[in-house]
Amino acid sequence: MSKLKIGWLDHHLYTHHSQVFLPHILGDTGNGRFEFAAAYESHRDTDKGDWCKENNISRASSPEEVVEASDVLMVVSPNNPEAHLELSRVALASGKPVYVDKYLAHTIDDAREMVAIARENATPLMTSSSLRFADEVRDLMAKVDGPYDYVFARGMGRWRMHYGVHTIALALRAFGPHIKRLCDTGTELDRAVILDDGARRCLIECHECENQADVFPWELGVRSGNHIHKAVVLNWDQFYINLVEEYLRFFETKESPVSLEEQFATVAVEHAAEDSRNLGGAWVDLARLD
Repeated sequence: MSKLKIGWLDHHLYTHHSQVFLPHILGDTGNGRFEFAAAYESHRDTDKGDWCKENNISRASSPEEVVEASDVLMVVSPNNPEAHLELSRVALASGKPVYVDKYLAHTIDDAREMVAIARENATPLMTSSSLRFADEVRDLMAKVDGPYDYVFARGMGRWRMHYGVHTIALALRAFGPHIKRLCDTGTELDRAVILDDGARRCLIECHECENQADVFPWELGVRSGNHIHKAVVLNWDQFYINLVEEYLRFFETKESPVSLEEQFATVAVEHAAEDSRNLGGAWVDLARLD
């Protein structure tokens, strides 16, 4: 069987995710089923060397060149989600499976446009934080059947621009994407976001501080009847492996484990929480896919 050819699209290629993903894709996780056709970066940092040469991957001069050479596409750019729309336009119009790292985009308008392009061209689309697939989260949800009466998620880092998404992903994995409204009564560094789907509530806490990794490991809790069950994510190495397994399976099956509604809701929650906090913690309606 021939290998599936992966195309890599990025803002700049030297990131933690490129260091993590590449060995797993080409190693035991990929199990010889994939190879890289080409890579493109829109903002190359020549001071760091030549990532493509170091990894024996052909450097493309445009996204079009990557899409033409590849069977499946990765839009990585984990630290620059504002670049996802432009990096992914050609890929999303190709009909070839596209994985977007972390979450779709930094704004609702960009996320909506990305989904529209994918739908118009019948392009399979997947995006997710790696935290969604942590072993501890999987075990919790396998042990305790939903729907859950109440959900809470707690995590670390700055809410906007690519870190709060990890805690949002935990919450939506258990709570679901069909949220009517939310409010954020927290502060810039300590977020307290309540999701409301009309019947249930979910609390998301996200804290930024110097010792955040020590005091705020990612947690997911669910109430079932009169019991609350909680998972604490401790095995960081494994959730990256699990994510790679999931998007490689998506490339082969063209079936995303994350619904388009949840992919879009991740962006909508991040954005609406900012609106709510700027309004003094008022309830705001959540944007939805058409």
